[in-house]
Amino acid sequence: MFRSTSVEQKGKHTTDNDGQNDTINNQESLRKMYHSFVSNFIESMRNLDVLDVDKVVVSNNHIFLQTEPKKQPVHIHLSSSDDDSSEEENPIDGETKSHGGYSPQGLDIIKSGHTLKENEKGTPENEFVAPQQLIDSVCAWPIKTVLKQDKRWNVDTIKEYHKLFPETCHTLKKRCYFQSVVPNPQKYIEYCDGLAGLKVPRIGVINPRNKLMTYNERDTIFYSFEDKEGFSTVYRSGWTPYSIPKRIEKTEELPVEWAKEQQFAKLLPTLQPLLDHIYQQFRERPNHCIITRYNRSYDGIGAHADKTKDLVRGSSVFIYTFGAAKEFRILASRQMNNGRPCSRKGELTPSSGSLKLTPASGSLIYMPWDMNQIFEHEVTFSGKKFKKTDAKFQAERETTKKYHVEPRYSITFRSKCTWYQKETCETYVDPECQFSSLQEGGAARVILGNVSTMGSSK
Repeated sequence: MFRSTSVEQKGKHTTDNDGQNDTINNQESLRKMYHSFVSNFIESMRNLDVLDVDKVVVSNNHIFLQTEPKKQPVHIHLSSSDDDSSEEENPIDGETKSHGGYSPQGLDIIKSGHTLKENEKGTPENEFVAPQQLIDSVCAWPIKTVLKQDKRWNVDTIKEYHKLFPETCHTLKKRCYFQSVVPNPQKYIEYCDGLAGLKVPRIGVINPRNKLMTYNERDTIFYSFEDKEGFSTVYRSGWTPYSIPKRIEKTEELPVEWAKEQQFAKLLPTLQPLLDHIYQQFRERPNHCIITRYNRSYDGIGAHADKTKDLVRGSSVFIYTFGAAKEFRILASRQMNNGRPCSRKGELTPSSGSLKLTPASGSLIYMPWDMNQIFEHEVTFSGKKFKKTDAKFQAERETTKKYHVEPRYSITFRSKCTWYQKETCETYVDPECQFSSLQEGGAARVILGNVSTMGSSK
């Protein structure tokens, strides 16, 4: 049973007796910090000429607590493999090792923590990142009532969240949608148009249950960061949290658990302004990117919540959209309906309805940690959906363009905590947290069953 006896926030330790007063003082300090951050952000945008300042939307309804970076800010840049600095790295704690200057990308990324041993997990069990008010409310609950085994919130936690923050559904749009923040979106459309990896024929997979061919109705490329030691960020299927990746090669016989498809370094010359925008406004440094194209009348992706398996706990998902308008819909979590998809009818509520967005080209959809816990999202299938048993359609689907429409691209950034070294079969897991939240005051971190809570920065 968890019982909170101490709070660490912004480097200050308090006890139960004076915690309430310090919380009030901290909130006032954070408000001042936020307004200072907004002013500095706008000024830095003018100086950097990264984004159109007149179009930047900054929410006054919540405080981005990620205003203090985890480490000393450094610009990501490429180093050649024969550069002296690429052959030696000074690990934070001596446990991440150099691998003979292995530097296919040579990205200057500082790691902390250590490489995992067999059967070891890289993040604490029962770790819970949430607004402090929610932590205080559920801290006496049994752990399995608060969290599912994959670190996703259980239904009772979601209900308690909505009870504590009843305006979340009504104010969600202005908290998560930032319209037309990227100048010259055509630049990114043309870049995505030229990606050969989005033009390969889609490959279907036989569904073992009904023996029918199943396709992902979209084109996708995954891009992983790779550091000087050959560790790459991992995005795996499945739900078992933070275990060591066992398979990294695709084979016909063996379902792939993780496959590194492309190097993130190839994107940096074009996408660096988007990364700069994320850091300037949200103080997060994503290390993984997915570019997706929806260019057929039947394309889309069904309702889902993003996997938390390899995400840095408390981190956000950033979705930049370019090209044709295509509806993005936010829905109530199916946990609120006993595991069945909730009704989409009406306005978004904790247990039904939807928030419909049609992002303009160059817009950002921002999904902080708690938003991904309490809601699902989808890119709607706007055209006719063909049956898997439609033989004519299945025969021609990859050879005709009669179903093609103007493409809509999404460039999605995430922060991954799991890194894998293919040559040595080592796994490194970053123990750091982010503290993103839809709510004013951000988030905090607690180990359920322990006695302490950690605040928004260390």
